[in-house]
Amino acid sequence: MLNSRLFATILASLLVLLQSGCTADPQGNGLNVLLVSVDTLRPDHLGCYGYARDTSPNLDAFCRESVVFRQTIAQAPSTLPSHASILTSLLPAQHGALFADRSRPLAPGMLEFIEGAYDAEIRSMDRALGKLLSLLEDLGLADSTLVVFTSDHGEEFGEHGWYGWHAHTLYDELLRVPLVVRFPDGLGAGHEISRQVRSLDIAPTVLEAVELAVPEQFGGIGLLGAIRGEPLERLFAISQKDIPTSREPVTSVRTERWKYYNGVLYDLKNDPEEQFDVSNSHWDLVKGFRTMLDETFEHAQSSTGDPVELDAETRRQLEALGYL
Repeated sequence: MLNSRLFATILASLLVLLQSGCTADPQGNGLNVLLVSVDTLRPDHLGCYGYARDTSPNLDAFCRESVVFRQTIAQAPSTLPSHASILTSLLPAQHGALFADRSRPLAPGMLEFIEGAYDAEIRSMDRALGKLLSLLEDLGLADSTLVVFTSDHGEEFGEHGWYGWHAHTLYDELLRVPLVVRFPDGLGAGHEISRQVRSLDIAPTVLEAVELAVPEQFGGIGLLGAIRGEPLERLFAISQKDIPTSREPVTSVRTERWKYYNGVLYDLKNDPEEQFDVSNSHWDLVKGFRTMLDETFEHAQSSTGDPVELDAETRRQLEALGYL
């Protein structure tokens, strides 16, 4: 699935980006932008993120020429709302794109087979990525193109009792995604940023890089300063589960140390697998996270904009790709 949807996701992302537009100065610095978003890709199954298997040689080489963000959190665990957040720098409650998915339990004995097949799909995707990057070189576009590589969400392999599907939880196996940015002038090449960032921050970072104004309604921040070596502020990552029929979204808020999700507080430093609730020992943090979420969604309800109308051809292409 990863390989077959690689170019489909690139096309869908570009189509939506062209439709969304912005009112800023359309000139900028003339830099091209290529967004590569791979469906269902966990960073911990990539060589440049420390995986032992040789799943991603082309991406690993690309990472050596790029800035690698080690801790990037998606705003949703499924394709449509996550991509909408990437492109609009808004939370799902603000942009309103929802996608209902299902998960399923599986016999534990199948886990090794599933992970092996998943890794094979990554290797297939990596070959396609290599061809894409080579094409940029052949067309003479590599020296004038900003390339952003990321994913919409991860995948689960039994960490919380489910295998091979997604969208139904907000645990890190579904929310942590790769984020790699290559600048044509080599800015930050080989640099790694360990501080937490969000998918929300991709769009403002791209606009900063091409010297276009960042819309006021964007929820993310530009990361160009951090890429240049400036200190990066602590960022709270809010994510939402797809519950189209529910009045209230199921939400998590995450820092580098803590995660508050579904009434449970996890200490990610001592419990990275999110197994133990420590809320009884840290009520001050729980209250703070609850207040933050209340204020965030009160603001979200008052800041929703007008819906974007897609033309018939764009809608047809997105429907063919499975995004509508």
